[in-house]
Amino acid sequence: MRKNIKVSLYDFRHPRRLTKEQRSALSLVYEAYAKLLGAYFTTLLRTLTDVQLVRIDESMFGDFIGSRTEPDGLCIFTTNKSDQPGIFELPPEFIFLIIDRLFGGQSLPKFLNRPNTAIEKNIITRVLDRMLQMLDRAWYNMLAVESTVKSFETNPYMAQVVGRSEPTILVIYDVTLQKDRYQINICLPIPMMGPFFKAIKEWTISIKTQEAAIYQREQMQETVLRTEFPFVVKLGKAKLKLQELLDLEVGDVLLLNQWVQKPLDIAVDDAVKFRGIPGIRNNRKSIKITQIVKSIAQ
Repeated sequence: MRKNIKVSLYDFRHPRRLTKEQRSALSLVYEAYAKLLGAYFTTLLRTLTDVQLVRIDESMFGDFIGSRTEPDGLCIFTTNKSDQPGIFELPPEFIFLIIDRLFGGQSLPKFLNRPNTAIEKNIITRVLDRMLQMLDRAWYNMLAVESTVKSFETNPYMAQVVGRSEPTILVIYDVTLQKDRYQINICLPIPMMGPFFKAIKEWTISIKTQEAAIYQREQMQETVLRTEFPFVVKLGKAKLKLQELLDLEVGDVLLLNQWVQKPLDIAVDDAVKFRGIPGIRNNRKSIKITQIVKSIAQ
């Protein structure tokens, strides 16, 4: 028996629906989104803010919504690619921080355990609308999508966008501001992700096709570079009668039509491609190329 084999637990009640390619593509998109959010929050809150993607989970909607407490900050949003809405969750204490900074506050405000007022909802809805625009930008390379804020709820039971047994994708971020840390969640029901998964598949196929084309080109280049061909230096020509050819002996000298000062023709596969000057290098006969012949009449 093999020892030290790592065993991964699998919950058959909550099967994993994301493929390796889908998870990799989602990580790429939402890591890019984290950078956009970090820059946006730094400007909005007037202090350095770091946003990091923690993980991408799969869970049932009932598990997600059942773990929320009231009051909460739940933005229900839709896209032009699906009628199924998703949820963008901001923690209440982070919402009060944003509102306080927008009204000129400088310190971290004391969290008030109460639902947001109509004015506060209006302000935070504008912030969420901007955050959704940046999410659309993160998806741009794979899918042109437009997201819209549908409503903002503080009561989790008012945000029942799908059945409790519906599977969802949960994107979790950590937002670090000074010494405080907040968690942002994006809940994406699987029925909402159909067009996104299709775009990921097409993008993955495109990437693999490009990689295959690059590999084929590299293989072809390597084959061409290793191909051998005749490389002939033409010293000159001489015209002989048949009887003179028959009378040739070892030591005879032929008078060629090539001047010593004139460069020699260099032929590749019987076509003159270069001209050069003969000489000696490292005690071996050699020729120095002095001209490239682009075309020459044969």
